[in-house]
Amino acid sequence: MLSLYIKSNRHFSYLKTSLNKSQLKVAVIGSGPSGFYLSKMILMKYKDLVNIDIYDKLPHPFGLIRTGIAPDHQEMKQIQYDFLRFLMENHNINLLCNVEITNQTQNKDEKPMKHDDFSWKQEEKDSFLHPLKVPLYKILSVYSFVILSCGAEGEVKLNLPHSNQSNIIYSRDFVSWYNGSIESSIDSKINEIDFSKIRKIIILGNGNVSIDICRLLSKSIASLMKYDIPSHVIEKLKYKNVDLIYVVGRRGTIQSAFSTKEARQLSEVASLFLLKNEAERSKNLNSLLELDTNVLYLKRLLNRKHEFISSNMKIIENLNDIPCDPINDTENKEKKEKKVNIIFRYLISPIKLVSEEKTNKIKEIIFKNNKLKGEPFKQTSEIDECLIENNEKIPTDLVIVSMGYKPKTLFDKYFEYEDDTNIILNSNGLVKYKENKVFTSGWMKRGAKGILDETLRDAQQTFMVISNMIFTFDNIEALNNKENHMDFK
Repeated sequence: MLSLYIKSNRHFSYLKTSLNKSQLKVAVIGSGPSGFYLSKMILMKYKDLVNIDIYDKLPHPFGLIRTGIAPDHQEMKQIQYDFLRFLMENHNINLLCNVEITNQTQNKDEKPMKHDDFSWKQEEKDSFLHPLKVPLYKILSVYSFVILSCGAEGEVKLNLPHSNQSNIIYSRDFVSWYNGSIESSIDSKINEIDFSKIRKIIILGNGNVSIDICRLLSKSIASLMKYDIPSHVIEKLKYKNVDLIYVVGRRGTIQSAFSTKEARQLSEVASLFLLKNEAERSKNLNSLLELDTNVLYLKRLLNRKHEFISSNMKIIENLNDIPCDPINDTENKEKKEKKVNIIFRYLISPIKLVSEEKTNKIKEIIFKNNKLKGEPFKQTSEIDECLIENNEKIPTDLVIVSMGYKPKTLFDKYFEYEDDTNIILNSNGLVKYKENKVFTSGWMKRGAKGILDETLRDAQQTFMVISNMIFTFDNIEALNNKENHMDFK
């Protein structure tokens, strides 16, 4: 039976199967793919020996499978139905949505909780947009193991003056908007944008999220209506007038963050261009060594991407070689859809956002040329002062910042995090903590990178650590009865 929170007179009752002392109690914080993959592995091996509670602060499960994958990638979203069947068919796994686990620590005079006392009252002001808040120490005190699979809720910010102007949006907000996420879709400032006046867009970052956004903005409105995009989003996008998108990367073509599959899908609905000078400057010695790596699977991936860029992006001498759009009136556009021109820019970094005083909107971005520095696979970019014309102004109507997702330090009162990446300190999934009872998986564990296949492999690694730890105890009853009274920071 699928267990949920039921609201009655603003009180939430926890519906669960009965526990016995021979059951291992596991809490999973986060109902995205990493949390579900790991829950499934644990339950398939230990079956009736475990009882798993999955928590999520949103009113719905499945994380970025539901609100992160592009709506025209329905085949990738199919895994949520596998997770749903898994929930419905297993009596000893419970899904508790609209419950946020917080960073609050325990008061010294507060008594430890027992599992049977695990219920709370919801404040009258709270609703499905304001989840029930439960401190992490209460979770730690009643479960044998706790698994943190909260993903990467943050995003790398653009640290330049005027970066809060109304026509600068972040990719996570844009993705949440077109996927109908309850967190941002209705109240998003994107709803205030007049897409009929947006002709030129600059996207900072060239990962798969950037490619998703380009593809959706390049597709016809008739094509978009086939997917599960909210009606208010369709209403805004049906007036879109985009004809030119810059996708900007600070490093070279060989370091492009997008996958070949994503780029190939984009080439079917848009025209792709690449500046000759930037293509040539990308081929420094260490980048060519990356293409010739001894790691075979990586060599295959990089060379396949490089071949795609070489054969599917039209090389141009300068931006004046981009064909202009002769179709301006709506009537003709309905008769003949013209492909959006997408220019992939490399080895440039934004140094200044130029704002228009009257509108408080960014009208152009000033870029400087970069050069690559460092060993193969560790190359970084830095400003190239040797180039004569080092500054370049690119006009824009909209700026989308897509420089990568980043985990938040959600529980920094309990655990340590890496300073730059915000990755929780762990060893193959075992979190650094006073007791070996906290684990992690997914982007919180390794950073916001990789697709579902990597998330699955990551969950398998954490599962092996958990399995070895369970095996070290004589029986689960002894594990459940061990002292749970802990001193918190």
